[in-house]
Amino acid sequence: MLRVHRERTQSVVTATSDLRRAISAALPLLGGLALLMVSTGIQAPLVGLRAEAEGFDTLATGVVMSAYYLGFLVGSRYTPALVRRVGHVRVFAALASLASSSIVVLPLAVHPAAWVLLRTLLGASMAGLYLTVESWLNSLVGNQSRGSLLGTYILTSMCAMSVGQMLSGTAPPTDVTLFVVASVLSSTSLVPLALSSGRPPRVERAPSVDPGTILRKSPAGFATALLAGATEGSLFTMTALWGTRSGFSDAQVGLMLSAATFGAVTTLLPLGHTSDRLGRRLVIGVTSIAAAVAAAFVSSTGPFGWGTVAVFFAFGALAIPHYCLGAALVNDRLRPAEMVTAGGMLVSSFGLGAIAGPMVVAVLVELMGTDGFPVSLALFQLASAAGVILGERRPVRAVPEGVG
Repeated sequence: MLRVHRERTQSVVTATSDLRRAISAALPLLGGLALLMVSTGIQAPLVGLRAEAEGFDTLATGVVMSAYYLGFLVGSRYTPALVRRVGHVRVFAALASLASSSIVVLPLAVHPAAWVLLRTLLGASMAGLYLTVESWLNSLVGNQSRGSLLGTYILTSMCAMSVGQMLSGTAPPTDVTLFVVASVLSSTSLVPLALSSGRPPRVERAPSVDPGTILRKSPAGFATALLAGATEGSLFTMTALWGTRSGFSDAQVGLMLSAATFGAVTTLLPLGHTSDRLGRRLVIGVTSIAAAVAAAFVSSTGPFGWGTVAVFFAFGALAIPHYCLGAALVNDRLRPAEMVTAGGMLVSSFGLGAIAGPMVVAVLVELMGTDGFPVSLALFQLASAAGVILGERRPVRAVPEGVG
């Protein structure tokens, strides 16, 4: 009994040391990511505001905004091959530059067709950047600390994006100032990596891994990523529609979304740490069911008040961390050579969910009225719980601890 206790204590100490080492090695990467996400936080609402100011019709605006997720699918499809060919640093530099160029051209080519192309390029660039960062981070850590490290990654992303969202209202959308600031931040994201003395992960020169093989190793992880995309895509694009039809003001809708984001910030690291200790599937299943319960309360909050804010806080805290938990679940079962390909598949899964989710919400809102919005969120979460319960029953295969 004493020997088992000592072994568990040693395991916790080793995992803590592994996490600290990985975070230290990842600081330049996380710094570059933070600058990128501030840029994203600025330009994402800015595009919608500028489209409205320019008189784009509703359909055109919707197509422009959806083009970003189309680019997501393209970027996730082709970036793994680029990483294998030229390495993480060169791909990061190329895509950050492409994102910067796409942003700065937006106010110079104000036309729906041009913006669809630019938003597609921007989405492809950001998807590639995300999976480059994620595969790099996964190479730094072993299974015992992966959830905590990916939680740190998502926490950094969300905090930085929140800063950008706050900056997005500091200048008129019809001005070029914020577009230029967002472009400069994207370009500047290269600086921390360029000045870092750390080495990127070794790139495997082996032939591309069969995606079907990776999918079979963790179908529940990919299902979690897909439904995380459906949930987040619906939450961040359809809350405004639901809120307006429910009689809430624009400021109140913004406060609800901020509450959901802040809720996720408070739980990302604790849930990641808990999943390292108790298992990813258990944490995903329990939080999915709890999030479905929280969604059920959305339609019963009545007039706007702190109860409404609390419900959105709880839903964000429980549901938004699912992508990083699903990614950790997948990577627990992979060899290092498979992680880049898996990263592309995870981003693709999230992007497909983000495209499909708002469509499901729109259909249910037409059929059920405003109740269709919370019902959709609850269904996505119940499906996520079912996915981890039924998706796989095999134990985690041991994977060598982090390298690089």
